[in-house]
Amino acid sequence: MASKRIGVKKKIYSWPVVSSTERDGMLAKYTVFLYQDNSMSCDCPGWVFHHRKSGDCRHIKHVRNEA
Repeated sequence: MASKRIGVKKKIYSWPVVSSTERDGMLAKYTVFLYQDNSMSCDCPGWVFHHRKSGDCRHIKHVRNEA
């Protein structure tokens, strides 16, 4: 019998985004993900630790504005 993973969203698209701020002398690269339910996430520290609960990070806002 196959088990189903509950609460796992399916990613349908991703965008690479270069940060506007430097870390250790280099521009960081992050990825914004789009899910089947049209929600988005980002793997930047700001979204992972703060914006996930309160809204979009600047990388998600950038992708939304470019679409």
